[in-house]
Amino acid sequence: MPFGEDNLSAVVTLPSDPPQGLAILLQGLGAPRSHRYSLWTRIARTVADRGLASVRFDYRGMGDSTGTCVADLNQPPSAEAMVVVKRTAEILDTPRVAAVGNCMGARTALTVALGLESCAGIGFILQDSLHAVVQSHRPSQWARVRSRLAAKAPSLLRRARRSLREQSSRPRFLPEVGVAASTMNTLFLFVGPDRVGRMLERGVVGLGSSARRPVFHSIRAGVTPEFQLTLETQDEVISGVSSWLVDVLIQDRAGPPAPTPHSPFRGP
Repeated sequence: MPFGEDNLSAVVTLPSDPPQGLAILLQGLGAPRSHRYSLWTRIARTVADRGLASVRFDYRGMGDSTGTCVADLNQPPSAEAMVVVKRTAEILDTPRVAAVGNCMGARTALTVALGLESCAGIGFILQDSLHAVVQSHRPSQWARVRSRLAAKAPSLLRRARRSLREQSSRPRFLPEVGVAASTMNTLFLFVGPDRVGRMLERGVVGLGSSARRPVFHSIRAGVTPEFQLTLETQDEVISGVSSWLVDVLIQDRAGPPAPTPHSPFRGP
């Protein structure tokens, strides 16, 4: 697909019958269009068997795409992804779209989903760290006011400490994440240790609206750097993402999305 002076290499996977929806799968920086361990390829084939098309592509300067890669977490390749998903939807005559991303791909999916009127849902695959969906923030003025409170109001100091502990146990999501959760079907699929998963769950509970709640699913795993997932964990990711895509793009297409109950954290 042309992108300025460059060409983006993409793969579209189709069902046997006309597709009922289109998913764009967006990997993190450094991974090819198949994703590590062919995760996107396996998801694409799974949803094709259930009536959905999907598209995945190499970012500029990576894989079979030409050009120079200039993307990072704070400057995701949103324009590239938008060209790919719009062109694919036009070719297939399939306006109903959902975006799924991991790491930098989650940021890319976020900007695409909010910029595409036909987008019905966004899925975040988060592993260990939540940096793709949370704000980076500087330390507050706590260090400055602590000494004053200790001298003048010890009881206020104790209450302030409790309040800060409660706030720090919840992630501060990017404002765009809150917008997406309130306006479309949203999936948070977390792969990692319990401690981080429980913190994410507490934050997800506060997102969305009374009529629309995000879906939260956690897959217990130890520290898995660079998305090095076991086959069993990969199977769970594929199953969770594929089922969610079918729910969003096929089950909900007859009318507005129904309220989705918040799923509890999955224990051992």
